[in-house]
Amino acid sequence: MRQEYYNDISMENDTKSSTFYVVLVIVLLLVLSTGTYVLFAQSIMPAALFLSWGKDAEETPSVGSEGSRDENAPIPAPEPEIQPEPSLEPTSPPAPIPEPAPAPEPAPSPTPAPAPVPTAVPIETSAVFRGSFRVSTSLGVQEVTYTLSYPAPRVSAEFSSADHSFIGVREGRRTHTIRIFSNTDADIPTSAEVWRVLKVDRLCPSCAEVEPTIFPEEASDVVAFANTTDEIVIYYRAPVYVIMHLKKPNEDIKSILEKFSVAAGVF
Repeated sequence: MRQEYYNDISMENDTKSSTFYVVLVIVLLLVLSTGTYVLFAQSIMPAALFLSWGKDAEETPSVGSEGSRDENAPIPAPEPEIQPEPSLEPTSPPAPIPEPAPAPEPAPSPTPAPAPVPTAVPIETSAVFRGSFRVSTSLGVQEVTYTLSYPAPRVSAEFSSADHSFIGVREGRRTHTIRIFSNTDADIPTSAEVWRVLKVDRLCPSCAEVEPTIFPEEASDVVAFANTTDEIVIYYRAPVYVIMHLKKPNEDIKSILEKFSVAAGVF
């Protein structure tokens, strides 16, 4: 019995030993196979890389090695350039180019002032103004004539187209008037009464009686009424009264009006 027990133990140990060696051999084979693969890979990789590099070098010749390039080989077409995609962002317009400043214009030469043209002085001539009118009186038809000498063109004279007994004498911008009134039937005694009876005072309500400054030829009973702007002179030349209304008269126009001559006759 004991012998069989030892025999069984020995057989079990032999089995374990065999199994251990089998496992060890398998492990060694695995280790050897793995190491051989690694060594093989490490040894073959440089060669593979070299062969691959050599193939690429044959297909793409180097620029510097003219002797290694096949002259009959076709020249590869250049690769197309990759154009950048247009930007969708708005671009600012280019800055305007400043225009050159215009050259300054030359200063105009001073134009000489034109010589003053001498103003022609009108030559005065002596003119004579004549007029007449007729009045029916108790004595018959009375004709009144008058004349006035004056320097033309500085002074001018004309009678009214509607009434020739009314005369206008112009001196620049001023106009003086002369009215002739027949006293044959009115029988006004004095020149002062004419101021009231014929209502001459309405021509100058603010005028007052003053010393006369005009004394016409062959005149009698001369009276005058005046204010600061107007002067009215009334005198008698038988058989008519003469009434002069003057606007701001000066000595020149007074000397001209003193030459006013009037006469009347019945026929």
